[in-house]
Amino acid sequence: MCLQLRRPTIGGVSTTAFVATRAVAPDLARGAALLFIAIANAHLFLFGHDVGVRGHAADPGPVDRAVALGQVLLVDGRAYPLFGVLFGYGLVRLAEQRGHAVVRTRARRLLLLGAVHAALLFSGDVLGPYGLLGLALGGLVATAPAARLRRLAGGFLVGPALAGAALAAPGPPDQRSWLVSTGVADPVSAAVVRIVEWAVVGLVQALGLAAAVLLGGWVARRGLLDAPGDHRPVLLRIASVGFTVSILGALPLATMAATVWPDPGLAARLVAGALHGVTGYAGGLAFVAVAGLVAARAQGRVARALTECGRRSLSCYVVQSVVFVAVLAPYGGGLGDRVGLAGATGLAVGTWALLVVIAVLVGRAGRRGPLEAWLRRP
Repeated sequence: MCLQLRRPTIGGVSTTAFVATRAVAPDLARGAALLFIAIANAHLFLFGHDVGVRGHAADPGPVDRAVALGQVLLVDGRAYPLFGVLFGYGLVRLAEQRGHAVVRTRARRLLLLGAVHAALLFSGDVLGPYGLLGLALGGLVATAPAARLRRLAGGFLVGPALAGAALAAPGPPDQRSWLVSTGVADPVSAAVVRIVEWAVVGLVQALGLAAAVLLGGWVARRGLLDAPGDHRPVLLRIASVGFTVSILGALPLATMAATVWPDPGLAARLVAGALHGVTGYAGGLAFVAVAGLVAARAQGRVARALTECGRRSLSCYVVQSVVFVAVLAPYGGGLGDRVGLAGATGLAVGTWALLVVIAVLVGRAGRRGPLEAWLRRP
């Protein structure tokens, strides 16, 4: 979602002119992470079911139970920190190339786009929170030295701890969808509810993602994604330690979401949620490190396709919501009360795969995504 500096070569072939200043690793990471975003978001469009931990079904079948375990363990609370790191990285590079005024302009546009996305499609929108963080932290992230950014990120980890606890807290006993707007049948009424939800959820997300944006500035200051081949030992260490911490930290909440740990008390849910939120940042950094390691090697067809998708991640992210509304919303396809978590996950994977193919075709035509073109217009 952010402009980078370096000229990439993929498979020995230079990219087209409009992406000549973009680094490969961040786009590769975005393209892959869009799959996780799709999986994390799709089940939030389900309704008409009793809601359990983090929006998963309170009484899932065997297949949904297995999917919930894997999703909370590996995806939930990990994909958005990954994008937050990449956003912070991009803030630094954009400020270096275009100046702080352009950073503020693009942050305002992200905030506007987030409001539209939330009103029309999905109150769990993250573009608005990123725009808010770009306005609030853009100058700091772009100018502070690496050591200070790392210390500040550590201090801001209270944010994901509180956000994680809030997301793990039980809702009303008669709750039939995690987001109230998801179950509203009238599209106009649903839009009004989504705006209210977004105002609350967006602030929680901004609080939780501030540390990730600061960590992205640290990654940029260290140059870990500009020349990842020169930082292979560091990236390997980040990946191995990060995934270990992330999985272990997610395990308690994952067992609750999958009802392997049935009927946890309130205190247990809050502690597990806070632990899940904080350790998600280790997972996000680990995914960034893996993208750097892959980008440092010769790029295969899959990596090239993911990179093309990542270059159009803003457009792909919004189109995912369009598909989910069209298929699952009560005023759309209405399937949100008929399918379970496994079905929603299948829809997410299929949507992402189709968008990767479309992104490759758009890339071959030498064109940006439509929202990327709008974001970068003078």
